[in-house]
Amino acid sequence: MKICPSCNASNDDNATSCRECDESLANIPTRRKSEFRLVGDDEAVGIPPPPVARRSEAGPPGSINPAQQPGRAGKGSNFLIVVLFVLVLALSGALAYLILAQDALKNKEDFDRELAQIISSQRELEGKIESLQAQRDQLVADLSEKKKEYDRDMWALQGRLTELVKGKIPGTHSIEANKVVTVIEQNTEYAVKILRDSYEENVLRYEISIRNTQQTSLAPSSIELIVFNEDGLQIGNSSITMLDQFSGQQISQGEAKVTLGSVRLMSLGKPRFFLLQIR
Repeated sequence: MKICPSCNASNDDNATSCRECDESLANIPTRRKSEFRLVGDDEAVGIPPPPVARRSEAGPPGSINPAQQPGRAGKGSNFLIVVLFVLVLALSGALAYLILAQDALKNKEDFDRELAQIISSQRELEGKIESLQAQRDQLVADLSEKKKEYDRDMWALQGRLTELVKGKIPGTHSIEANKVVTVIEQNTEYAVKILRDSYEENVLRYEISIRNTQQTSLAPSSIELIVFNEDGLQIGNSSITMLDQFSGQQISQGEAKVTLGSVRLMSLGKPRFFLLQIR
């Protein structure tokens, strides 16, 4: 639009002269409608209207409106962005914390469940151990009682066997290490002592003390020691010649002499009985 400088009439952009006063418009520039303020149906003034200051925004003469200060709007926008960014970070952190807390709570529940199972298994195992210990104690008590019964039976059988052997072989005596067994034959006392554990090497060593209780001197020709096992079987014998032992000397009345001997045993059991024969 072209404005006539003479009458201020508005003309088309391509007009060369004013339609009202025929003034030449060749050198008049074309303007936009936004640069004009309408004052009538067909009139416009080419000066934009002055800004109307609001009462709340007006300041003293010469002051600058804060809304018109340069950079104030940009600073407000940046502050808002920072606030929004901080809020986003805070919300993200809170969400992450909630997720981690939920996982931790789930892990704790799983741990508590496994711990409860372990404690239950431990108590069950302790119960089984106590039951096994009770069974073991009962078995030990039963075995102890059985052993006592066995020992009683063994002693009874041993006594019975001894009686049978003595009845089968009259004059036999039980062998007990280092125990002196006195045998009286023809008014003569023979004290026989079997040395301790000598038969473990299949050799039984013994000691015989001869005391003459007769009214006259004593001159026995020989003494024979016969050894039997627990079944009454002869497993060895030894003969002592008095002539060799005492160089042919007699044993006077009340006199006592000691002689040593040994018996080679056969491997047919342990020696249990002996028989002393005087010739």
